[in-house]
Amino acid sequence: RDQPRSRGLGDVYKRQQIFVDSTNIADLSRESLRAQIAVISQDTAILRGTVMDNIRLGRPDASFYEVMKAAELAGLNEFVNNLPDRYHTVIGDADSRPARSQRRRFSIARALLRCPTLVVLDVTEAWGNPKTREHEQFLLREHWSHQTRIVLLPTAEHASFADGAGYTDSGVED
Repeated sequence: RDQPRSRGLGDVYKRQQIFVDSTNIADLSRESLRAQIAVISQDTAILRGTVMDNIRLGRPDASFYEVMKAAELAGLNEFVNNLPDRYHTVIGDADSRPARSQRRRFSIARALLRCPTLVVLDVTEAWGNPKTREHEQFLLREHWSHQTRIVLLPTAEHASFADGAGYTDSGVED
């Protein structure tokens, strides 16, 4: 039986306007928008390379100290400190791929390094864990308080921290 097609974010975008520093993102070039945005998704790609290389995907010219600080804020310390060569450990192979929750933290560390003007945070599954929800809400309040923030939430009850909220009728398309 055919399922009706859900209305996704593309439909919401067509009806709503999103502003970054008083500029409608519809008026920005694709390159300009990409330079200003950080997306923290449910699952994040880890490339074959060192921990340092993978975090620096957020900002390739970041110093070692900046990478360590971003990793600490993202909650990667325990993971990194348990690796044989810490930040110089090669990861990304099938046998050295971090768990999904750790990959999400890599995405957060990359976003912290990037200092974006627009943060898109997909929490549809991650906030089922109260510690994860609390940590990410802290980051939204303390580290991304001056950025435009779009948070994709599973339920309205999770929006209590937000200044405003918008909803789709039936989820997000794949």
